[in-house]
Amino acid sequence: MKTSKNHISHFKQLALERLKQKQESRKVYPINKKDLLCLEKCPLCRTRELEVVAKVYLNRKLNFFTTVICANCLFTFRSVSPEFDWFKKCWASTRSEKIEVFNPEAETYKRKRYEIYKKLILPYATRGKLLDLGASYGTGTNVFRNAGFVVNAIEAEENKINYLKNTFIPVVATSIERSFSQLKKKYDVTIFSNCLEHLDNPVPVIANMRNYLRPNGIMLLSIPYLQDSINWGDALYLTHKSNFTLENIIGLLAKNGFEIIKIVRIPFFEEIVFIIRKTTNKINVAFSCKDSKITINKIKKLYHKDLPIKRLFPINEILKYTVPYVDQFFQTVNLDKNNIKWEGDYITFTAK
Repeated sequence: MKTSKNHISHFKQLALERLKQKQESRKVYPINKKDLLCLEKCPLCRTRELEVVAKVYLNRKLNFFTTVICANCLFTFRSVSPEFDWFKKCWASTRSEKIEVFNPEAETYKRKRYEIYKKLILPYATRGKLLDLGASYGTGTNVFRNAGFVVNAIEAEENKINYLKNTFIPVVATSIERSFSQLKKKYDVTIFSNCLEHLDNPVPVIANMRNYLRPNGIMLLSIPYLQDSINWGDALYLTHKSNFTLENIIGLLAKNGFEIIKIVRIPFFEEIVFIIRKTTNKINVAFSCKDSKITINKIKKLYHKDLPIKRLFPINEILKYTVPYVDQFFQTVNLDKNNIKWEGDYITFTAK
């Protein structure tokens, strides 16, 4: 998938263009220290050997977003980031009385993505109960409902919840992490598409998913493919909490009692898809980067890729960004409405 003129992904650019079409005034999303989640250990291997890649500051003071790489297993994640309740406040401030999708063009891509998923799932399950985690507006969920599955959804954002209810898709209206106490069924199929990377702690979520799959159930898990999806802009992308290597995911699934049936890379959507099912064995995985095909320096280079600053940054230098305010809660700043330049030790955004 091509990137935009600002070198951010096509899907993020679609959201920005839709905001421009709506001609909405600039919103600002306040953030303070109480809104932040701070991690000192790698969620996968629990080591404290973390190498900082990038930091984002509010007015050079509050560090509200930090990207690190685990030196042991190469899991790339945010050691400092806004917690879920901050996002809930942001969603509440954008709540609309209209029952409509935010961006119809983006939904056409969602439908195409789920049509691919359907082809991958049907050899293993042709009917039954299906759970779509992080279902958004239900465009993908409906692909499976139209194929004869009985569908349920999990969604946390208010506008999307209201839309799902209006289209008669049963929905558990909370975050994925908080949904497990409300799930009463077991499912033949679960779709976990481009959600794991948004979670504060993905490890217990994968562990919990076993409890909601039937013995012969199938789960489709898709995540952004690290080498395709990361460039400099990822250091500003607030809703993405993690970036996994292939070895990270394989180890996480094996440790929690899942068997991988099939792995498919879909370059157009910058993602890698796993078709998995439960197994009786849980493997005690020692997460390590010894056999990885990627190195810590290669990941660091991705965060320098396409950086719109005419300055050579040493690979081990921490990239420090500063913004006057958060005006895009999904990726920190609206790149069309802010100038970017190098000032002192900071890559600085200022309003146009």
